[in-house]
Amino acid sequence: MAHFLFLSDFEQGHLFPTFGLAHSLIRRGHRVSYIGIPDMEPYVERQGLELYPIYSDLYPAGASAQLRAEAQSGEAPSGVVQGRVFSQHLEPLIQGDLDELMADLAPDLVISSLFLPLETLIFHYRYQLPMAVFTQCLRAPDSAPGQLAVEEIFDLDHLSFQILELAMNQGHEVRSRG
Repeated sequence: MAHFLFLSDFEQGHLFPTFGLAHSLIRRGHRVSYIGIPDMEPYVERQGLELYPIYSDLYPAGASAQLRAEAQSGEAPSGVVQGRVFSQHLEPLIQGDLDELMADLAPDLVISSLFLPLETLIFHYRYQLPMAVFTQCLRAPDSAPGQLAVEEIFDLDHLSFQILELAMNQGHEVRSRG
């Protein structure tokens, strides 16, 4: 029996398509769990699945709706809101904020949202786990998940160096983007 861990993003609509796969894995005798912000917990629990809330201090209940409202209000450009969100949890993730939880869960495979390319890279390098990317929508055929991560890394200033250092510490060569 394998343990499959779903890494959820901030949008409940991105979570719903994972439930069919989760239930199929359970029917085959596997363990399935989720990690995500507290806003995702009611949706996962309604499916009879377990969610381990992460970053409750950074994203308390209602954070998804607040971030969505900020982005849609026009008060702050969506890039600013998105940048603020990334700066809140990526550095603690890089620094090992979830090490104890990941050791306790000991998943065999982490299934991550297409919309979490940097988190996927960090999980892969930090925990040396196999990763699968779950695509909730049709994506452009020339936009691979890895390319999305590379594009986002260079928008993060000091965090980009921490992510690249994490990769290099695992023996990966880092080359110029060009």
